[in-house]
Amino acid sequence: MLTSEVEEGNLDSIELEGADESHQDLSGLTVCACTFTRVDFSSTLLCGTSIVDTLFEDCELSHADFSKAHLTRVRFVGCSLKGASFVEAQLKECTFTSCHSTWAMFSSSSMRKTVFSQCQLGECDFSSLKAKALSIRDSDLTRSSFLGTMLSTLDLRGSDITGIFVSDTMRELRGARLDVPQLIQLSGLLGIELI
Repeated sequence: MLTSEVEEGNLDSIELEGADESHQDLSGLTVCACTFTRVDFSSTLLCGTSIVDTLFEDCELSHADFSKAHLTRVRFVGCSLKGASFVEAQLKECTFTSCHSTWAMFSSSSMRKTVFSQCQLGECDFSSLKAKALSIRDSDLTRSSFLGTMLSTLDLRGSDITGIFVSDTMRELRGARLDVPQLIQLSGLLGIELI
């Protein structure tokens, strides 16, 4: 158990593989320079944690709660983050690669220099997101919510944005840079019939 490795609220330079850390309360910890491989963190509370220079590889993080956490240079590779909560979290220079993150919640979070690549992000909540240099490339964003999030601040090239949710005024779309397939995906939302 990771709780036995905690020293004065810190986890430092831990390498953990194949462990079951599900349903734990790790809230408020400082995690630095750790590597977690195939670790089950499902339904684990990580609220208010500070995670720096850490790798999560092939980990199960479904329904994990990162609310109000601070993540800096954290890499998620091949992880399952279904229903994970990053509400009001701060992510800086983080990467998500080939992650399955359907139903994840990123509402009211802040992302700076963060990259999602080849991720399943269908039905995620990106509402009221504060983003700077955020890239979501070649990912599935089907039926995700961007209410109150300006798409002009995001790089969504190559991503499927079919059925995304924006406000009635569609102000979130102002200034968005879209490729041709994305324009086709938005045609129904814009009331355009393509023939």
